[in-house]
Amino acid sequence: MKKVLILYVLTLCLNVGSLSSLKAQSVAINSDKSTADPSALLDIKSITKGLLIPRMTSTQRTGILSPVKGLMVYDITTDGFWFYDGAAWIVLAAGSSTNYWTAGVNDIFNNNTGNVGIGTSTPLIKLSVQTGTGNYGIVHTDGITTIGSYIGNSKGWLGTKSNHPLAFFTNNSNEQMTLLTNGNLGIGTDAPSSRLTIQTPNNADGFTHISDGGIILKEAVGGVSATIGTYSAHTFRLVSNGSSVINIEPGGYVGVGVTDALPIYKMDIANRIRIRSSSVSSTAGIALNNATNSAVTAFIGTKVLDMVGIYGNVAGWSLLTNTTTGDVSIGALTAQSGYKLTVQGNQYVSGKLFTSQNTEVGGNALVFGKMTVYGWDPFTYSHNSYGYAQTGEGVIYNGTSFNVSIDAAQSVMASSFLCISDARVKDIVGTSNSIKDLETINALHITDYTMKDKIMYGNNPFKKVIAQEVEKVYPQVISKHPNFIPNIYQQTNKIEKTANGYLLSFNNKHNLGKAAKKIQVMIGHESRQLEIRSIPSANQVEIKAADLKTDQLFVYGEEVDDFRSVDYEGLTTLNISATQELSKLIKKQETTIEKQQQQIEQLLKRMDALEKR
Repeated sequence: MKKVLILYVLTLCLNVGSLSSLKAQSVAINSDKSTADPSALLDIKSITKGLLIPRMTSTQRTGILSPVKGLMVYDITTDGFWFYDGAAWIVLAAGSSTNYWTAGVNDIFNNNTGNVGIGTSTPLIKLSVQTGTGNYGIVHTDGITTIGSYIGNSKGWLGTKSNHPLAFFTNNSNEQMTLLTNGNLGIGTDAPSSRLTIQTPNNADGFTHISDGGIILKEAVGGVSATIGTYSAHTFRLVSNGSSVINIEPGGYVGVGVTDALPIYKMDIANRIRIRSSSVSSTAGIALNNATNSAVTAFIGTKVLDMVGIYGNVAGWSLLTNTTTGDVSIGALTAQSGYKLTVQGNQYVSGKLFTSQNTEVGGNALVFGKMTVYGWDPFTYSHNSYGYAQTGEGVIYNGTSFNVSIDAAQSVMASSFLCISDARVKDIVGTSNSIKDLETINALHITDYTMKDKIMYGNNPFKKVIAQEVEKVYPQVISKHPNFIPNIYQQTNKIEKTANGYLLSFNNKHNLGKAAKKIQVMIGHESRQLEIRSIPSANQVEIKAADLKTDQLFVYGEEVDDFRSVDYEGLTTLNISATQELSKLIKKQETTIEKQQQQIEQLLKRMDALEKR
C-alpha cells in the first residue's frame, strides 16, 4: 500500500502542471508522516535513503535537445553532477575545469593554471584584488595588530592599520628593517632613534651607493672612529646649495672652494679661512708639528689678541705685527715706537728693496745691524708716483739695460754712500776729456720747479735739472722706461659697468694720448694698473676690469714708454771731470800770474833804479 502511495505522489508531481488544484500545495515524501515545509514545493526526508536524479553518459547529456536553464543530471562518464546554466553545461565536482577550488584535509587550494581575480574579471597576476579608490585590499590581523594594503591619493600603500610598527624580514629570520609609527626607520635595529638609523657590528659597512660608472660611496663605524667617502678612485665631494664646496681627491688632497682646478696641495683653500680664539684670553693660529706629532716645531698665529706673528720652538717670536698700529718687528718682541718696521740683527735682502708711503712699508723703517742687498732686476723696470717697483721690470740706460737693486720714490738718507768702483771689474777705455766735460757742464741748466703730484710732494720747491734738457746736452745719463705720468690726476664723477669692463667719466678732460694703453688708479690705499679698452671722448675712458667694487676712483694718469730718469751719479762724475779741468785752468792761470808778477816786480826795480840816477 505504501509503495502505491509513493508512486501516486510521483505521478502527481509529474503531472503537477496539469493539476490546477495542486499548484499552491507542498508535497512531502517521508516515512514519519510529517507535512511538507511551506517554502518547499517538494520536501523529501529520509535518514536511510537519498535522491537519485537521472543518470546518463556524457554523450547522452550533451545530446539533450534544448536543455532548460537549471537542468541537472549525473554524468556517469565523468562521475559528476552537471547543470545547464543557459549557455553551457557546468560540472559541480571540486577541482574540475569549472570549479577550481579543491578541499584537502585541513586546507583549500586552487588548481587554476591562470590568474585569480577578486573584484575583477581580468586579473593581471596570480592573485589580483581590485577595489575602488580609497579602499583597503588585503588585510591580515590577529585581532589586535592589523596589516593591510591600501590604494588612495594616486598612491599605493602597504603598512599597519593598527598603532603598531611595520617590520620587514628575510629568510624566515628576525626583523631586518623596522618602520616605527613616528616615521623612524631602522635597519639592523627595531628601535631607530632618528628618521634613518643603521646599526651594524663594529667595522662593518652601513650603507653603500654604487653607480653604473663604478663609483662607490660607503659609510662605516667601528672601534673609535666613523668613516664616509668613496671606496673607488673617485673624488668625494661635499655639496651645499647644489654646488661643490669641499673636494677630497683620491690622493688625499682637499680643496675648499676650489672649482677651477684640482687641488695640488694636501689642503687647497680658495678665499679666506677663519681661525677663532676659544676664549678672550686664548690665542688662535696654526701649530706646525714634527713628523711624529710629538712636538710643535712652529706656530703661526696670535701672540696676544692684538699681536700676530710666527713663533719657532727655538727662535721664539721672530716676526710680529701689531694689528692695531700696523707696526712690524723682526727679531724683536715689539716694534720700536714711531717706526713701522723694526729689525733686530743683521739683514740680508736678495732682490730689490723698496718702500712706499702708501703700500708695502708705510712710514719710517728702523734696522738694527747691517743690511745686505744682493740681487737686482736686469730686465724691465717700472716705478710709479707712489714709489714701488714691480719685479721683472727694467731700465734702458744709454741704449742698454742695467740692474736695479733698490728703488725709492723719494730720497735715500745715509751717513755715507759707497759705489763699487774696482778696476778689476771694469774694462777701462780711457780717461774722460775734461775740457769737453767742462763744456758739457756749462751747457746744463738748473731749473726751479714743483711737482704736479701734489698728494705725494705737496708744493715743495725743487732746484734740479730737467731730464729732457739734460738729454740734449749729455744723453749718457738719461734712461727711458715705462712709467705713469699725472696727466689725468682727478677723481671720477661716474663709474658705469659695460660689456667689456667699466666706463669712467670725469668732470675735466682726461688729457689721455691717442696711443694710451694703461692708466694707474687708486682704490683706497691700493694702486692698480688697468688696461684701456677705448677712449670714447675727452672726458671718458673705458677700462678692462672684472669687479671694481667701488663707486669712485682717483685716476693718476696714463703709462708712457719714454719716461726719463737722470743718473745723478753720472752728473757727479761729469762735474768732477769738469772741476778737474777748472783746476787745471786755475793752476795754469796761477803760473801765468806768478810769471807776470815776477815780471812786474823786475820792471818796478828797473824803474826805481832809473829814478835814483
